[in-house]
Amino acid sequence: MPVGNAADWPTARPKKIQSTNPLERINREVERRTDFVQVFPDDDALLRLVTAVLFEPTNGSPSPAATYLKAA
Repeated sequence: MPVGNAADWPTARPKKIQSTNPLERINREVERRTDFVQVFPDDDALLRLVTAVLFEPTNGSPSPAATYLKAA
């Protein structure tokens, strides 16, 4: 099966560099909150905390989850 040659490759690079920084920031915030609590009575309690972190607005700006979902 032929792969193609270099002439078939796109010449221009994408203008936007893909980054996982927003996702990493969300993960750090969830980790920080769960480390603080440490013990959860059940799985639902953990899910409620993580959901609250993901959708809580920060200083009048959109929530980290909303920002990440908009960028995706």
